[in-house]
Amino acid sequence: MPKLSEILGDSFTQIPEDLQKKYKDIDLVDSSDYISKETYNQTKKERDDYKKGVSDRDKQIEDLKPLAKDNENLKTKLSDLQTKNKEDLEKQEAEYKKQMFNIALDAKLATAGAKNPKVLKGLLDLDKLTLEDNGNFIGLKEQVEAVKESDGYLFDENNNQNNPGGTGNIGNPGSFGGGTDANKTKSLGERLAAEKVEAAKSSENLDSFFLK
Repeated sequence: MPKLSEILGDSFTQIPEDLQKKYKDIDLVDSSDYISKETYNQTKKERDDYKKGVSDRDKQIEDLKPLAKDNENLKTKLSDLQTKNKEDLEKQEAEYKKQMFNIALDAKLATAGAKNPKVLKGLLDLDKLTLEDNGNFIGLKEQVEAVKESDGYLFDENNNQNNPGGTGNIGNPGSFGGGTDANKTKSLGERLAAEKVEAAKSSENLDSFFLK
């Protein structure tokens, strides 16, 4: 599998130095391996199931409290257990939130026209992105367009995805995947080796991709 320097050629030197070092010796995987909406939904289901489990345990503790009213030791243990349940839930929710954010973002970037979505992701300020319930990102369009303007060589010129994924809402058909079946059978190197490093596709295509 090719390295990013082989794909971009001389333009590899235009990438920020930290990204050059990061991708210098990394073989790029097949970019057709996109995140499916099932992956997102499964993560969401795991989160909901976990929250329900904690809620059920809390209810059981509340049911036991009256039985422990004369037993200070048991009351303390029940209280400690309830506190731990709350802490575990907060920690796990944060982890699920992070996973869902990355799954949705990777799916978006996979169809944004970048030659390598991982490189594009590395140029974004993720702290300024907000994932909405419908799967859209507030602030993503502006950042991608800014990268297109400053580092257009990172994008495919001949990108035919006029409206990849429609509105991009999580759970809608076509929201994940991107590209034609023919493209999905080719590795990133095979698809890009013969392409020239030129400006990105028109902003009109990006507008249709990021429509809410």
